[in-house]
Amino acid sequence: TSGVPSSPAQSAQRERFKLAAAYGRTVMADPALKAVYAPRAKSKGTNVYALCVADYLVAPEVLDIDLSNYNGNAGETIRILAIDDFEVTEVNVAMTLANGQMLESGPASLDPARARWVYTTTAAAQVGQSVSIEVTAIDRPGNKTRRTELFA
Repeated sequence: TSGVPSSPAQSAQRERFKLAAAYGRTVMADPALKAVYAPRAKSKGTNVYALCVADYLVAPEVLDIDLSNYNGNAGETIRILAIDDFEVTEVNVAMTLANGQMLESGPASLDPARARWVYTTTAAAQVGQSVSIEVTAIDRPGNKTRRTELFA
């Protein structure tokens, strides 16, 4: 090293790489998990370890929360477009009223035909009541990304 102390950002990045490397080693030691990554690594011309490290370093993204089929009633659907460099494994929805009271929450289901996640509401909001809809996408290493839309 140059003798110059690391900045907080440099130290944080070094720690992220350590955790990513540990995730890569964990996957390599688990035959079932390694088998999940192996086909994609082969198709990308890389090795499983490198793919896992990269996956750890890239969080999923919530690109769209489609509220076009939601009018505040139970039994309606919210469609979500969530992507990741490898795989989004879980999408959760939390719906909160303007006063901070939780209306409902739960997991969305993957619709593979449309490459979208779908959440079906179970509770109704009162007419004219705004609802904050928070979507959390989670990838295989456990990275989480949140995005919120307001239904008014």
